[in-house]
Amino acid sequence: MKRPPLLDCSFLQDPAFITVYLVFVFCGLGFFTPLAHLIKYALDVGVGTQAAASLFVVIGICNIVGRIFGGKMSDSWGTIRTFAGSMCLTGRSTFLLALSDSYGMMVAYAFSYGFFGGSFMALNIVIYAECFGLGNLPRTMGIGATSWLWGASTGPPLAGM
Repeated sequence: MKRPPLLDCSFLQDPAFITVYLVFVFCGLGFFTPLAHLIKYALDVGVGTQAAASLFVVIGICNIVGRIFGGKMSDSWGTIRTFAGSMCLTGRSTFLLALSDSYGMMVAYAFSYGFFGGSFMALNIVIYAECFGLGNLPRTMGIGATSWLWGASTGPPLAGM
């Protein structure tokens, strides 16, 4: 029996995989930036330390709820539509945060970012499975997971410049 290669990079020749990979790279650029800068932004506009830190509690709780609802929404609307809609709403709320300096708006942002961010993050594996098949899931997920690395490692530093 022939053993499969230790590292199968054949998916890097598939235009659909490259598209999904690049979508996740660019999504990561914007998605991880607020996690690195939200507390500092809140402190800069005069929010207290405890209140600024509590924004992460709101994000975390809403992220859990968003992951559950994201799965349910994808059953009705489809995985790619739910993923794209949630990703766009997360980005839109991040854009609107920059236009506000009130704590109430930051809490609303934390709800939106947590909920919709959780929704689309939970669907990553499902997208790989639906687009490339369950048999290819370990390979596509293994290679595809590096896409988030590029966005997460470059987005926050670029935004902080």
